[in-house]
Amino acid sequence: MIGDVPTTEEFDAYLLAYEGEPDLDNNSNSDNNNPDLSDGDENIQYLTDYAYIHRTTGEDIYSQERTTEAEQFILQDPHATQYQGMIWDSGAARVSTVSKAQLEAYVRENPQIHIDWTPGSTAIKFGGQNLLTAIGTTTIETPLGRITFYIIDAPTPSLLSLHDADKLKAYYNTVLDIIV
Repeated sequence: MIGDVPTTEEFDAYLLAYEGEPDLDNNSNSDNNNPDLSDGDENIQYLTDYAYIHRTTGEDIYSQERTTEAEQFILQDPHATQYQGMIWDSGAARVSTVSKAQLEAYVRENPQIHIDWTPGSTAIKFGGQNLLTAIGTTTIETPLGRITFYIIDAPTPSLLSLHDADKLKAYYNTVLDIIV
């Protein structure tokens, strides 16, 4: 009857009659970067991501030309020989961190800093990763003021915590695109 909702079995039978047997040997995810997502899940994720961008920024991403990915804060090599700079970490709870490799690169450019290699002074967790114990600390003089960084053995840039930025009374002015 019109208006009746078909059962799952009826719907499956209809799809089987309309589309035929599924090709189980054909893996449509072969060029997918995430093998856990089906094509439909990947499409939903893509549309959700860009709907969020459009909602928050008003940008129409489909009318823009494709640009290259930003590389200014991507560590090209976990053992980088060049200091990559410091970024504000909105996810950092209470401490600023720097990787051992990035600190060594910083020391090559600024050999006057003092490093305290006393381990275990704090534990840091990135997302769903395991806890990392700091292997030391260092205080670096920046244009914002003196900042204590906890040294970790993980490939990350220098991350300034919002807590440290608050202590220094620094903030990012989004209107003028400057740090005040």
